[in-house]
Amino acid sequence: MRKAIKFLFLLMFSISVSFAQTTYVPDDWFEQKLINLGYDDVMDDYVLTANIQNVTSLYLGNSIAGYQEIHDLTGIEDFVSLESLNCRYNRITSIDLSNCPNLEYLNVSRNNLTSLDLSNNTQLKNIDCSYNNIVNLDFGSNPLIETIDCNYNLSLSTLNVVNLSNLVKLNARSNHLNSLDLSYNANLKYLDLSYSRIVSLDLSSNTLLQTFLLKNSSYLQTLLFNNPNLEYLFLNNCSSLGALDVSTLQKLYTFSCVSNNLISINFGNISNVVYLYINDNHLTNLNVSNLNKLKIFLCNDNDLISLDVRNKNEINIKIFSSINNSNLSNILVDDPNGFYLNTWNKDINTTFSE
Repeated sequence: MRKAIKFLFLLMFSISVSFAQTTYVPDDWFEQKLINLGYDDVMDDYVLTANIQNVTSLYLGNSIAGYQEIHDLTGIEDFVSLESLNCRYNRITSIDLSNCPNLEYLNVSRNNLTSLDLSNNTQLKNIDCSYNNIVNLDFGSNPLIETIDCNYNLSLSTLNVVNLSNLVKLNARSNHLNSLDLSYNANLKYLDLSYSRIVSLDLSSNTLLQTFLLKNSSYLQTLLFNNPNLEYLFLNNCSSLGALDVSTLQKLYTFSCVSNNLISINFGNISNVVYLYINDNHLTNLNVSNLNKLKIFLCNDNDLISLDVRNKNEINIKIFSSINNSNLSNILVDDPNGFYLNTWNKDINTTFSE
């Protein structure tokens, strides 16, 4: 009788083990990292699902180039409780996150992704998918997102951030975008679209924007500003940018607009600019008389005919240069005999005048 009971017990135990749910993990380096983390113990392409289904944070990143790199993330779909996933610096070509509804933080940067479906990840707040080959990004199902890094996706042609009212930072350098609608991102503070192909850009609702970079966006034609909290503005090497109106940027502190084809800049009545770099353009007439807080002012290599610097505080300008403006005969200043003018750089044929 005892032998029969013992046999029955062993039979039931073996059956329960054989039916224990497992998750298929075909990538050896993925499984090895799970072993290293204590979620598995045998390299056999399987891991007990019970060991991973309650995991909330998973770090799989920083593989050594050419060694220990994960290529296939099959099995991640059974990490159903994930809130944070970092798998940067691998060779992953696709990822299925549809069974991870609680995911809040995602870093898949520096992989080989060509697409990324986040439609089921409605709790997502922070994402870094930079340095991939993604063509389209749609965050329409991720209303809680606060930060996006999608720079250096060189083939990225569409980016949807329309529903992201919580978006604070967007870094989208080096892409193939032609247009971008940011009119619904009222809380955006940091925007970098350097080295993009942006043709039109609407920033009219971004009243909190503080930092905006748009370097080498050589296809830029139209730029609308209505961002009274913008403090730092960089528009260098935008070769199609011909005219610019920054008169609404009352808090503008640093403005760099170097190496463009600008023929006019309207500063209006703004007065808080301290650092102004507008060299290497085609400006002919320039009036900065309202900018009475200037400390550095560079306007070299333009086509200036007139320049008015009479701001009643020009003594505070520590660095000034207007060289290579051969048609500029006079620079209007408050005191043409001011001692501080001896340190200002100008062409030899240019004089100071009231």
